[in-house]
Amino acid sequence: SNRNNLGTPARAWAMKSVAGYSKFGAYEGRTWGTKTLNLGFEPACVIIKSFSYNYPWTIATASGDEGITFTSTGFSMPANQVNINRNGAYWYMAWANG
Repeated sequence: SNRNNLGTPARAWAMKSVAGYSKFGAYEGRTWGTKTLNLGFEPACVIIKSFSYNYPWTIATASGDEGITFTSTGFSMPANQVNINRNGAYWYMAWANG
């Protein structure tokens, strides 16, 4: 693995959640039942990336269909949804309309 090797380029993102506008966090996916995340606001855009698998980034908006259902307080995903809700760890970023 090239992780944490001297001379190997690395990237870091620093994010701060702002109540009612943005939220950043992680969740454990699952192969059974719907996974619902409560953000405290209705998202306009959600970006998800798997820590556990080499899946591509998933970007969803309220007008698109990436298997993500937006609600007035967050979003939900059906069980065993490749890229966004399968056994493993995921990272998400979510923003409300500004």
